[in-house]
Amino acid sequence: MVLYITVTSNVLMKTIFTKHVQYFFIFAKLNYIVKFLSFFSPETVVGALARVLREDWKKSTELATNIVYIFFCFSSFTQFHGVIVHFKIGALCMNIVEHELKKYDMWNEELQKKKKADILCIKSELAIAFG
Repeated sequence: MVLYITVTSNVLMKTIFTKHVQYFFIFAKLNYIVKFLSFFSPETVVGALARVLREDWKKSTELATNIVYIFFCFSSFTQFHGVIVHFKIGALCMNIVEHELKKYDMWNEELQKKKKADILCIKSELAIAFG
């Protein structure tokens, strides 16, 4: 099976949905990609993925998750270590995790406020009904 993967600037200009589909394909076929890496320079592949991740990670959590997982898989191979360090993928991933944790905390606070408001509403309704 011949696998042709083109990671060019065209990919970078497409919609989030299209990018998600393309990167999911890469994610699903990662075993084949690793076997064919001799056709691509690691700098090109990691550079293109890093650029998309930097530009679009806030727009799609699913896309960001898939690209971060691809970097995780690439990190298993020593030929990618220098390139991953060069593009500061570790720092970018930590920024993404930090942002997602802050977002989770905000959602959790909003949920707690909503629950308290609902409880107060029910108590006031009960007080009126049985008061």
